[in-house]
Amino acid sequence: MTEPTAPDSLNVWQQMLSRKIRVPDQETRADARLNCYRELCFHNLESFLANTFPICKKILGISLWTAQIDDFFAGTALKTPYFSEIPEYFIDYLNSAEDLLQKFPFFLELAHYEWVEMALTLSQEELPPPIDGEPTTTPLALSPLAWPLIYQFPVHQINRNFTPTKPLSEPVCLLVYRDRNDRTHFDVISLMTYRLLVWLEQNPAKTLDQTLAAIAPGLHLTNQQRLELVQILLDKPALVYSRQPFIELPTETN
Repeated sequence: MTEPTAPDSLNVWQQMLSRKIRVPDQETRADARLNCYRELCFHNLESFLANTFPICKKILGISLWTAQIDDFFAGTALKTPYFSEIPEYFIDYLNSAEDLLQKFPFFLELAHYEWVEMALTLSQEELPPPIDGEPTTTPLALSPLAWPLIYQFPVHQINRNFTPTKPLSEPVCLLVYRDRNDRTHFDVISLMTYRLLVWLEQNPAKTLDQTLAAIAPGLHLTNQQRLELVQILLDKPALVYSRQPFIELPTETN
């Protein structure tokens, strides 16, 4: 294929430059200017991903981590101008990194767990006002800054010295949320609490009693169990807020 000899299309030249930078050939590596620009782009990308996924980098080590970032850099067409969105592309890339996931089966979940902190920190969502009324009878909704999560691996415990090879017999449920002081918290929660929060997220403007009846039909909770669930909501006022059902106004007739 003959390369254009004139800038008949700026887009064509940009794509050519992008290919040379992401997948350098011998000519590119011999060109000091292009090679310098490639190293600048690569190191900016690697530095940002290392800050987002610090535990992932420690587990892989410098050599393997650099190889994965190089492969991601070469094979992923980023369609965003925002650095903060690049980690989502990296997580998508890890979905198909079969060799890596075979060696570290927890890696995809760990990367997602590390990404959550950055995503919540940068979220433009606003924290709603606290509950106004009795928690058991007030219609509630989950805060957009509270994310109930469920994983097959104990991602909150994984580090360079603990790298599990098999999923847990029961999943681990976590709650990640941002409080009114913009601090991000990670809590281990029960499966019941996870189901309650997910149902509130999907079905806003329901009371706690309605929620419990929906997620556990036929389950007869003791007063103590109900109080414990209510206490979770009271102890973490950033989780839920009062949300009245939408009322359909009657149409006016002439």
